[in-house]
Amino acid sequence: MFKQGDSHQLTLKWRSMFAGFAAAVMLMPAVAMQFTDEVAWGAEDFSAAAVLLGGVWLAVEFVLRFVSGAANKVIAILMIAAAVVATWAHLAVGLY
Repeated sequence: MFKQGDSHQLTLKWRSMFAGFAAAVMLMPAVAMQFTDEVAWGAEDFSAAAVLLGGVWLAVEFVLRFVSGAANKVIAILMIAAAVVATWAHLAVGLY
């Protein structure tokens, strides 16, 4: 279905899309803090977001490299996304 070069192109697209997404996630609160007092992130908040996004990056890279089968990859990535959303929500409401 895919040739080896196609897989490499998909990997490059995934990496660039995720890098853009991660940059947007990190920039949104920084920009919002300039306009409102409702957003008040500190260094620890930005660090936690960076660690969480970096962990997602590593986990998805692991799945793409070592999990076989398209359905298994999709399931694993959805599980990673669910774990990240749950973790982000817990951190957002202060359940450390």
